[in-house]
Amino acid sequence: MTRTTLFNLYGAQAVHLPDDVAFPDGVRSVVVFKDGSRRVIAPADTAWDDFFAAPGMDLGERDQPAAPPPTVSPPTPRHIAR
Repeated sequence: MTRTTLFNLYGAQAVHLPDDVAFPDGVRSVVVFKDGSRRVIAPADTAWDDFFAAPGMDLGERDQPAAPPPTVSPPTPRHIAR
């Protein structure tokens, strides 16, 4: 883990990324995800690629009750006025 500095620049917050955690030279745009008190910075063109490539979360087993049997209503008689 690398610790760095958060500072204000022209009315916005900025983060200094040291060389060991800096993005490659070709990255010019990033997205920021808010996760509670954390912020996650990712290259804008790969954010969804990484998301869909991830294994996902294990939600564990659920106690799902059995579905009730379907009920069939009798047909409704139609009255035609003449």
